[in-house]
Amino acid sequence: MRDHQFPRIAVVGCGYWGKNLVRNLFQLECLGLVCDDTASGRATAAEVAPGVPVTEEVEAVLASDVSGVVIATPAETHYELARRALEAGKDVFVEKPLALTYEQGTGWSGSPSSTVPSSRSATSWSITQPSCG
Repeated sequence: MRDHQFPRIAVVGCGYWGKNLVRNLFQLECLGLVCDDTASGRATAAEVAPGVPVTEEVEAVLASDVSGVVIATPAETHYELARRALEAGKDVFVEKPLALTYEQGTGWSGSPSSTVPSSRSATSWSITQPSCG
């Protein structure tokens, strides 16, 4: 990997679709960490992105120095993982859907609420492709 100032991104989930995101971010030299709670997902991550740290603990991602988190886990986990990542000060990209219920979905609109730190603006909530240069 070359020395650069691009954002470092973590991917949570290295399964069916997550492995593609891991591969692409690795090729863009933005991948800083991969998290998967299954042994097969961690093995895939190590194969697709050799040399990139791999963990099974989401807390390790949230405590890391990556600037953004890509969430590619089962849909029922998206809302909670995205909320936790935002609370940890990370920019977030969520593979669809962001939420499974109307109540969860409406929690993302409007001004920052108690679930998202006040330092995070509403524009931070937009879900966009990470820009790595």
